[in-house]
Amino acid sequence: MPPAENVHWLFGTAILFFGLCLLARAIVGAPVWDREPWRRYLLPAVLFGLGGAMWPVTVFFTNSAIHMIAHGVWAELVMLAGIAQLGLAAGRLRSRWWSLTVPVAVATSGAAF
Repeated sequence: MPPAENVHWLFGTAILFFGLCLLARAIVGAPVWDREPWRRYLLPAVLFGLGGAMWPVTVFFTNSAIHMIAHGVWAELVMLAGIAQLGLAAGRLRSRWWSLTVPVAVATSGAAF
């Protein structure tokens, strides 16, 4: 089992990758970013993957109940944001309110800190 700081560095790297992809999408614009079909699904897949990878962290790398609850809530929020973004990218979800899942997940995470 790797030390907890290594796990935090891995998640930090994945979040940095997500942020750089968002920055690239903001620079070139959504129509240009979405020209390649795989890029439309990249950000939702990264979010869902981060949420899914958070569950083993919740089980194996927490040493108290409050840490387990916090990591579990973060995992659920990130997976919900990833699924909502995937639904928006695929055209299955049409309400503009679904696009607020990422800001809500980030705000909740910030409030937890």
